[in-house]
Amino acid sequence: MNSNIKGEANGFTLLELVLVLLLMSLIAGLTLPFVVSTLDRIKLQSEVRQIASALHFARSEAISKKTLFTFNIDIDKNQYWLAIPKQEEVTQSKPVDETVRILDYQKGDETLTEGAFMILFYP
Repeated sequence: MNSNIKGEANGFTLLELVLVLLLMSLIAGLTLPFVVSTLDRIKLQSEVRQIASALHFARSEAISKKTLFTFNIDIDKNQYWLAIPKQEEVTQSKPVDETVRILDYQKGDETLTEGAFMILFYP
């Protein structure tokens, strides 16, 4: 800070202001990647929780309604839905967030990387 002859403060020099702005931008630049990766992780965790919730719901509905329920996923369209095949009824349909992608489905030695598949829940 500048001071005049009497010792009173007049303000900040241009150099001091530039240094403070440089430090602030450096700190912001270093923390931004961490914030972005945290937001991506939170989105992924949220989508995983929603899919797990839909699976639990399908299982409990199959038991309570004593009917076959299916959990269907279309890998190409990146969406999933629940259905009752006997009644040809879709109970829930939800697209997965565009930042999250369903890559494949593995069942034993078989791996699906495209198309649709279903998981059956019997009563």
